[in-house]
Amino acid sequence: MSRPSKNNFSKFTPCHELEVANVMDAEDDVLDGKKKVPDAMMHTFRPGDDIIIQGEKGVLWHGVIEEIRVQHLKTIYKAWVAVRWYYGKWDIADRSIQNDVGECELVLSNHIDIISPQEVVSPVDVIKFMEREACGPSIASDDLFSQWSMDTTGKGALRVTFNACQVCKKAYNPDRDQQNHCCRCKNWFHIGCLEGIPGGKKGVEKMVTELSMESGLSLDSEFVSILCIPISRGKGYGVVGNGTVIMPIWEEFWKALEQMKQEMGLAWRSHITSDLLEQAGESHLIVCSLRLCSHARIPNSTSPEY
Repeated sequence: MSRPSKNNFSKFTPCHELEVANVMDAEDDVLDGKKKVPDAMMHTFRPGDDIIIQGEKGVLWHGVIEEIRVQHLKTIYKAWVAVRWYYGKWDIADRSIQNDVGECELVLSNHIDIISPQEVVSPVDVIKFMEREACGPSIASDDLFSQWSMDTTGKGALRVTFNACQVCKKAYNPDRDQQNHCCRCKNWFHIGCLEGIPGGKKGVEKMVTELSMESGLSLDSEFVSILCIPISRGKGYGVVGNGTVIMPIWEEFWKALEQMKQEMGLAWRSHITSDLLEQAGESHLIVCSLRLCSHARIPNSTSPEY
């Protein structure tokens, strides 16, 4: 049966979910109908789900389900799935965009096709990476993730959407780039774009010391040194970076100030790793090269200016 046009598809009855049997690796008895399809091979799909799709010549593609609709025929009901395609690094013809995409990164396109449920292989986890945030869900080096989108014509990109570095205007590729987070303007900047910019460690130490003295909070030098670690990502820091570890420590500090505690307690130490201690001994905060960010500011809406 030929695929319906997008116009005809829109006239079919909407469906909220679809159960699909993936029998690609099933035994002959299952394929012949002599045995029931195992539960492990059954998948229920809904709009918004990320999926793996069987393409021509065994090529596997990734997409997200936009809609599921059912076509009413004379004797049967036929389901169809509208899929918005993800493009991998090597699916993008434009070299300038291709270079900004990581090996495990998928770019969500506006390219939509109507496919048969038989082409759906299985669900897949594509982690939505919040590119602008200082912390987020953990993303391992081999996890699939998506951070930006593009308008397309076939494999050619007409327009891309991403949060670029404010200096070089280039996207973040975790395989290629290392970036630092500016705690004042809350933007990310490539390390190369920050060369020559003075560090903000002394300002942070001064602010933390003054605030703790005002509230009577006792801090040890190790805790203060950890607060001065820059929030970094890319290359050795991983896709998301160390903000997921450092931000909770800042939250413990603000909580202690608000509750007028005299001691920090030990809760903050649950976030400490040997790698973090090494960073505390070697690094210093860097703030971005924009004039409005001449001093570091800790990313908390209630924190005072200094």
